[in-house]
Amino acid sequence: MIAAANFVGLPLMFLSSILIAGRQMPGWMQTAARFNPVDWGVKAARYAVLTGGNWGSVGLYLALLVGLVGVTSGFATWTFRSYQRSL
Repeated sequence: MIAAANFVGLPLMFLSSILIAGRQMPGWMQTAARFNPVDWGVKAARYAVLTGGNWGSVGLYLALLVGLVGVTSGFATWTFRSYQRSL
């Protein structure tokens, strides 16, 4: 289980702006970061703690994260029910 979490989590972390500024990333990495939920969380946190931060952007990134939670929760529930029916 830890290996699966690392297999998913590490690429998401490295393709976000946690370790490197977005402006310093190559173009392909900037494109990947735009659709990366880890990057959405990083940007929301950065905008929230900055003095005079952009609260509209914080709300947008949080809404994207909540939407993703809804989609993945629905998918997990569907797959678990499918698994239970197969037993």
